[in-house]
Amino acid sequence: MEIEILRIHFITDRDVPLTAFSGVFVYTCALSMISRRYPSLSLSLHGKESKFKPLSCTCLFKENGQPLLRGTIKASQLYFFDIIGIGRHMSEVLRDTILNLFSKKNILEMKSCTIFIDSLEINLIEYNRLLDEAELLRQHLLEYSKWGLDFITPCQLSKLTSIRHRKPIFRLFPDPEYIYRNLANYWNHFSKDKIDIEALFNYLKDNAYVCRYQGRTRVLPLGEGRFTVGFMGRYYYEARNLDEEKAHDIALLTTFGSIVGIGKHRTMGLGRVRIIYYKEPEGKRTNP
Repeated sequence: MEIEILRIHFITDRDVPLTAFSGVFVYTCALSMISRRYPSLSLSLHGKESKFKPLSCTCLFKENGQPLLRGTIKASQLYFFDIIGIGRHMSEVLRDTILNLFSKKNILEMKSCTIFIDSLEINLIEYNRLLDEAELLRQHLLEYSKWGLDFITPCQLSKLTSIRHRKPIFRLFPDPEYIYRNLANYWNHFSKDKIDIEALFNYLKDNAYVCRYQGRTRVLPLGEGRFTVGFMGRYYYEARNLDEEKAHDIALLTTFGSIVGIGKHRTMGLGRVRIIYYKEPEGKRTNP
């Protein structure tokens, strides 16, 4: 398992009104860059053949780190976004794409504008480093049995159903068993070290719950008349009977999710989260 994070800081030559969620703009930029070097791969990433795509994107961020979900990209103002490649092959593709594209010039021509690259950052996260980053959360879990997720872009989880030819049913509340089943499925597709999904799901279903939340649902356009709905905000979890193995799995998947996203449409910047090292305020008690 290896993850490549490419961060691009840029300005545009004109104001760009966003007609869809800003993650769609980032996704379009990513496919445009990849298609110049790997056209068939770009088509594959845009298609529906693979349920687990080795590409994830963020939404747009202002230079101060504030997410820009909708609105207008202002000319001559700095913004940034991340493109994330999962797995060795996709990491190499991103690295080669950037070297090929920007070795001679630092611009990207889009239909809506010209993007001028101000700076690039490449961050490689290998498996051992991922474990190291997860260790701090694992220790926190073993001490407090609590943690939180801050969903900075809408997250959407589909509901499993045996009924065919119906519109999909989406979960609009981040119950822990479904959050971590989604992450474990994604993790197992790319990692040689598998997580027992059924065991983790059953443990969380019986022992973990949302103990506090400050959340809401949000509807966003994805372009071409499509809309998506998901949950945003801060959700705080508590787990009982937490042992070393489960703390390791939760910490690893949470760290993984904070990098690649959670739920549907990761490639378009949905499901972006930040980890909250939550512990219950002294003198207060939260019941399930």
